[in-house]
Amino acid sequence: RFATRDARRTNWRALQDLIGQWLDRFESVEAALDVMDKARIPCAPVLHPAEVIASPHLAERRFFATLPHRGRGSVRVTASPYHLDGEPVHPQRPAPYRVGEHTREVLANLLGYDEARITALLASRAIEAP
Repeated sequence: RFATRDARRTNWRALQDLIGQWLDRFESVEAALDVMDKARIPCAPVLHPAEVIASPHLAERRFFATLPHRGRGSVRVTASPYHLDGEPVHPQRPAPYRVGEHTREVLANLLGYDEARITALLASRAIEAP
């Protein structure tokens, strides 16, 4: 029932039930993770957003960057996962102040859209820009 991706998809509910029954045998998430780690099974817990923000692992990996923000002083954002020459790549400008703040700039400078095309997109409500 579970040998192929299609079979697992077809029998997803049964597979979830089996995994849930197996996990219920453990006293804690850490105990289950330890068993899977020792068996070399790739796994990770599903975290609540507050747990993600407080994660020591993500802090060590510099997963978040703090950027200046005009309205809030500073905000934490997801950092780039890329490193160049062993150094992390950080945002080069402050966090956006409002939705669509850089829309015109991106469309014009990076995609080559002229003002008429941008205006048409704004009028059709396909994009937002201040």
